[in-house]
Amino acid sequence: MLFSYVAAVFMFLSCTAASYAAESMEPRNGLQLELVKGGDLWGYAGQHCHLYQNWDGSGFIIETKVYFPTEGKPGSFPRESWYGIYVQDTNHGYRYTYGPLNRGRNMSPDTISLGAVRYEKRSRFQPLSDFFYVPKEKCFVFLRLQFIPAKGTDEKGRLVGWAAAPGEDWVKVWDYKVAEEFAPNRIGLSVESYHPTNSFGPVTFEYFLIDGAFPTRSSYFGEYWSLDGWEFDLGKRVKLQFKEEADGLKR
Repeated sequence: MLFSYVAAVFMFLSCTAASYAAESMEPRNGLQLELVKGGDLWGYAGQHCHLYQNWDGSGFIIETKVYFPTEGKPGSFPRESWYGIYVQDTNHGYRYTYGPLNRGRNMSPDTISLGAVRYEKRSRFQPLSDFFYVPKEKCFVFLRLQFIPAKGTDEKGRLVGWAAAPGEDWVKVWDYKVAEEFAPNRIGLSVESYHPTNSFGPVTFEYFLIDGAFPTRSSYFGEYWSLDGWEFDLGKRVKLQFKEEADGLKR
């Protein structure tokens, strides 16, 4: 069944999201990804940076808490840059990333907009934006992405996104019909930018919770962090580190 014991964790987080408002605005621990250089990402075939776990095309719910970057060039969140939850069907050529996305001209926006970046049928860059807004001063946002597979040949599957700002309830912000053939075989996290001259980071993910039928691994990126079961496709454009409560960084 799609809902397992992990669903109880999702429910707990949903009911207690307001308690996070009192947290420090700096991440205490987490997986940190720093984009050193953007890529030439007009097309699906470009070298995209992500870390992922394998999946079997079945339904899932993924949740993460992500802290906004504070530094970068030419700003802390350059135009046509994005990061968040990543899903891909390598067999049919579909890639989606749901999370913060900057399509504006302000390279260090005071308001963070959520959106999605699509590459469908091995085609070009297709961004969707303005799903939800979070003041940058809030420092982080909760993201949740659900995949609902098609139940029949005449039905399309769906990607459904939720978001929650600190101290606020979850809101459904995106409901997107995907192609019948879409069957994700990779799920994970991504940090990217369309332009080679852009850089930003670090982006800090505090955890990665996955609820679904296929054996995979939820990860709490803290004192007892582990990336067992994860695959890396970061190239030389992304630096990966861990931040722990003791302020130590580990590669």
